[in-house]
Amino acid sequence: MEIQFIQEQGVPKRTKILVDGEVKKRVSHSIISLKDLGSIAQDESFFTHIHEMEVRGAIRCALFCLSRQALHSKKLEKKLQSHFLDAAAIAAAIDYCQKYGLLNDEEWTENAVKKWQAQGKSTMDVKARLRKQGVEIGHGVLDDRESLERLITRKYPQLLDAKTPYKERTRALQALQRRGFSFSSVQEFLQKKRITTMMGQESEEFYDI
Repeated sequence: MEIQFIQEQGVPKRTKILVDGEVKKRVSHSIISLKDLGSIAQDESFFTHIHEMEVRGAIRCALFCLSRQALHSKKLEKKLQSHFLDAAAIAAAIDYCQKYGLLNDEEWTENAVKKWQAQGKSTMDVKARLRKQGVEIGHGVLDDRESLERLITRKYPQLLDAKTPYKERTRALQALQRRGFSFSSVQEFLQKKRITTMMGQESEEFYDI
């Protein structure tokens, strides 16, 4: 068995491993250094040692990524895949991080949704952002109320004023639709908002008597 190493350009830097002239694997230098790669005995246990080194390297890489920012396990998985790691090495790294409480998908998702809703993002936008991270969320789990509360109060307060002219009101509604909010969700929010406001006014009148 003849093993050859060929360094390749790219990010991350990598080495191509050939066995008897055939490409068998690519190894990221961020996972296994060239020095460590060259120290492995070129015998039948070669790829077993490669896998063991990749598991350790995957854990180091995962810890480095998580030291920089909180991640969902799906996002971490994508980062590890970019280093040519196989499913077993990636699973080992993710299991390690979960075991030591460094990954919490439920908490990450909850915090991400709250952040985007605070920015006035629609449910459609939030789901698209989660999907980009590799995260799917069940139907009916999210609603637009929190986002609309912040967005309308801050940017479209004219919708809360019954005296707002029709054209101005229509422009504001169209702007919300362009942001991904459905007409029905906006109307439902405004209706509940008016009812809450009316109830508040009635309470104030009651206490003034």
